[in-house]
Amino acid sequence: MCGGLLLAGPAHAQKAQTKKGAYPAAEGFDQAGSDPKAIAIADKVMNAMGGYDAWRNTRYLAWSFFGGQYQIWDKYTGDFHWEKDTLVANYNLNYKKGRYTAAAKIFQPRRPARKYSTGSCPFGLTTPTGW
Repeated sequence: MCGGLLLAGPAHAQKAQTKKGAYPAAEGFDQAGSDPKAIAIADKVMNAMGGYDAWRNTRYLAWSFFGGQYQIWDKYTGDFHWEKDTLVANYNLNYKKGRYTAAAKIFQPRRPARKYSTGSCPFGLTTPTGW
């Protein structure tokens, strides 16, 4: 569970509005194979965050997790920042490239960084192990 979540929209937020509670499914979403309860929870979360328009117009997301982890995601550029103690990862989810430091020293993970990412989802980097 997240310790905190920051949603910040761009200064040039889009004017087009969608109907409350209505938003397009993500590409490749399998509604028939999805748990209706999970879909209902996702819809509730989307509405609690201000609806699809707020999500679409949000650029930065930042949150903290248990164990002292902190993360920032720039939805527009794909830049993702993860830190815990002296371990820091700056990674671009679109280009699958990044830089990792421990105690301010640059190093390479033992395995390619893409093994830690689930597609373009930043949550794949929540707990980078095997570095």
